[in-house]
Amino acid sequence: MGTTTAGTGAARWRRDGALPEPVDASALRATLHALQDVLAAREEVLAADRARLDRFEARHLRRVGRLLAKLDALTARLAAHRAAQDPDDAGLAAEAARAEAAARASAAAAA
Repeated sequence: MGTTTAGTGAARWRRDGALPEPVDASALRATLHALQDVLAAREEVLAADRARLDRFEARHLRRVGRLLAKLDALTARLAAHRAAQDPDDAGLAAEAARAEAAARASAAAAA
């Protein structure tokens, strides 16, 4: 249904159903190229920001991971101490085992 105007490019249909208005194809191409340049520049900024974020995350995990491993080790020691205080309590023994497993996993992840 769309038409072109006398060799100048495409026609743009109006939403109200009126006849299309002529469009300068060269102006549209220029706008397209300008927008592609803007997109390329923004993609470069995005790539640089992602690289900075990756470096931050790695640094954060190194720092916080060590602290979490220490916390998990202390939690495991506390759970083991509680289980030793009441050797007949199977729930305390199970909690101590879970805490010890979590401490080992944290230590491995922080290494």
